[in-house]
Amino acid sequence: MANPLVNPYYLLPPLVACIFTLLLLVFALPRAREGPAHRFFSLFLLALGLWASFIFSMRSSPDVSSALIWDRVAVAMMLVSMAIAGLGILLAYRMYIQNPRLPDQMAERYPAPYSLIANKYWVDEIYDWVFVGPLIRFSVFLWRIIDDVLVDGTVNGVAAVARGGSEVFKRLQTGNIQGYALSILVGVVILVGYLLVNSK
Repeated sequence: MANPLVNPYYLLPPLVACIFTLLLLVFALPRAREGPAHRFFSLFLLALGLWASFIFSMRSSPDVSSALIWDRVAVAMMLVSMAIAGLGILLAYRMYIQNPRLPDQMAERYPAPYSLIANKYWVDEIYDWVFVGPLIRFSVFLWRIIDDVLVDGTVNGVAAVARGGSEVFKRLQTGNIQGYALSILVGVVILVGYLLVNSK
């Protein structure tokens, strides 16, 4: 028997809920180091995202029997997420209200997990090494080679040629009329000679 729930508009809400929950989980995981409450909240988001994915799987199942299986799994994940949330609240109350020294004691007892969580799983360091560092080095390369050498070198080179040419032609500007007349006469003689040679 075909599943009557297979409808694009009916499939969209759990899919959107799953995507947004997983996005919230991405932002919540780095703060899990701040305490058990944050870790349990991350687990809650994970369970909630799985629950939404199971609802999506149920609604997209090709037949009703498969959909009922996914429905039971989704209900179980909903109960698990609620249990995780409740345990997180109780643990946070115990650690931060009843016994505020307990987090420091756990950090001393379990230094390796504490260091892992306190450094946010070294996600920032890995991100800097994989993405930020190469991007900075590539930007410096573009700045030193492309901008300084090619762009600025081209502009400065054109300016230098113009400046050098102006220095050469400036020497011809003597203000002496006889010199100008002699230059015109020499030019006319050269032009007439060229025309006579080419007219043969």
